[in-house]
Amino acid sequence: MNTVEVVGGGAVAQLLCRDLQAAGGSVRLHVPQRGRNAQQQRQRLGDLAALPWLQGVALSWKPDQAATGDGEPEILRVFAGTPEQWFDYQNSSDHQSACSPVLLLTSWWDSLSALQQQLRGPVVPVYPRITVESWQGRLAVLGHLKLEIPSEPVAADLDQTRLRECLHQLGLDWEQRPMQGRFKALFARTSFAYWYLVTCLLPRRRGEPCADKEAIAAQWQRTELLVSGEADLQVPLEMLEMVLSMMLNGDPECSDAAWILKVLVEHKRAKIDYFLERQGRLR
Repeated sequence: MNTVEVVGGGAVAQLLCRDLQAAGGSVRLHVPQRGRNAQQQRQRLGDLAALPWLQGVALSWKPDQAATGDGEPEILRVFAGTPEQWFDYQNSSDHQSACSPVLLLTSWWDSLSALQQQLRGPVVPVYPRITVESWQGRLAVLGHLKLEIPSEPVAADLDQTRLRECLHQLGLDWEQRPMQGRFKALFARTSFAYWYLVTCLLPRRRGEPCADKEAIAAQWQRTELLVSGEADLQVPLEMLEMVLSMMLNGDPECSDAAWILKVLVEHKRAKIDYFLERQGRLR
């Protein structure tokens, strides 16, 4: 059976492996070393192998482990991570360019064309519409995974027909749509939500000084300009505040939404900081 290789290790990669395997597919999770020594990498794979939703998923971390047992090639490779992680990966010994196509599941803060200039080979940048986190043996998911795939040409050597056949065969939920400005708009909406969380809601909850009305209005106006071309992303500030407040004040033991926000704030703050550090570059 042809195999899908998912490259990553984070929550989105884990969710994709779980869903593909549940649908009867053959899945392999390849975990790049990313600065870990051999002992740390073995520990990382051991931790992943113990997760109940990855039972039966083949794990690898060396290029020579990437062949399937029966010698069948992958029909698709999926990389779940930041663009920077992909740039490092495509320059590493882990990367095998023979597989085509590659789906790059990622958030990106600039235009689609700016990202394309840094990609090599038949790589399709894809935005995964999902909220998911994994931490200490729990995988929490809000909604279901839907892939937004550019309708614009993304690679001269990409077989579009083969890509569509792969996606249909795997049963993935996907939609092709113009993505030239949508990556930036999605990033702007998410980064504003994180900014509002850490400068308004969290300080207010702790009784600390928070952003004033003028600062909030200025950030919101800037965000609205960045998402102006995407009707589905244009929501009132009051609605966004209500959703974030419900997540922040919910019971993490009973609510996946509250648990996800708790994990982000207490254990995965680097993910929030990634968006905030790039927020100022949005134009």
